[in-house]
Amino acid sequence: MTSNTQPNHLPRPWIEATVIGTLWGAWEITVGHLIHLMKIPFGSLVIAGGAAVLILAGLQLFSPKGLALRAGIVCACLKALVPTAGLLTAALAIFLEGALLHLFIRSDKAPGPLKSMVMGVAAAWFVITFGLFSKWVRMGLDFLKLYLALLEKATSWLGLPESYGLAAIALLFLIAALLGLAFGFAGYQLGRAARNEVDARRSRESASR
Repeated sequence: MTSNTQPNHLPRPWIEATVIGTLWGAWEITVGHLIHLMKIPFGSLVIAGGAAVLILAGLQLFSPKGLALRAGIVCACLKALVPTAGLLTAALAIFLEGALLHLFIRSDKAPGPLKSMVMGVAAAWFVITFGLFSKWVRMGLDFLKLYLALLEKATSWLGLPESYGLAAIALLFLIAALLGLAFGFAGYQLGRAARNEVDARRSRESASR
């Protein structure tokens, strides 16, 4: 008797999500960890952007409904297996990013280029707001401390003096939005290229029969 735990007996949506979630996890655990160690400016945006590229490409290649959420679960579980500082916070952030992108998909139709870019912006802004929210909770829900933490993040990433105030914060979110647009379009293009290659290969196989 064949065990029902074999991969070919898993529901297809979970097989597809495991592919994307595993790639996402590999990105987080290797490149993401290296970026954090090197303390690269905008490093968190690059990590979240890379994840968005993978998810958006997967939405073009596989059945999109529920893919982002399931991939987030897979990736969060993989991240939780790696003993690092802030383990639970990182795993939660991964899951919530997948859940956020999941909210944009309401059917089995893959998102177009415009929607993909909007999703990229959402992912970029999420990584900033989640980091601030987690810090705000640790600070005792003090709004003044939240503003100062946001100002510190903006000025340190942009290399500006704190006297720039709200202008530095606005510039931070603008740059994040521009990066998000780029990540979203890259994910869409990568997914469409992979989709076209798969379709072309199937056509060649059908013609050769």
